[in-house]
Amino acid sequence: MTVLVLTAEEDVTADMVVAELNARGVPVVRLDPADLPDKAVLSADYAHGDFEGHLSVNGHVLSMTGLRSVWVRRPGEP
Repeated sequence: MTVLVLTAEEDVTADMVVAELNARGVPVVRLDPADLPDKAVLSADYAHGDFEGHLSVNGHVLSMTGLRSVWVRRPGEP
């Protein structure tokens, strides 16, 4: 299960948290929502009570069903 970190590109505190998660072997993907849709792509489908979607960031593809948690820190302007 993956942790999604939503924060601005230059967030030193988030850098430390991401480094610690990596050191503990926790899969983590970091995204600045301001990168949508130029540097990141989000696709989603909600049908019959089920949500499916994928997030592609820096060559990493994350299934929304594989999310463990989302940390919203200091996202940039969309």
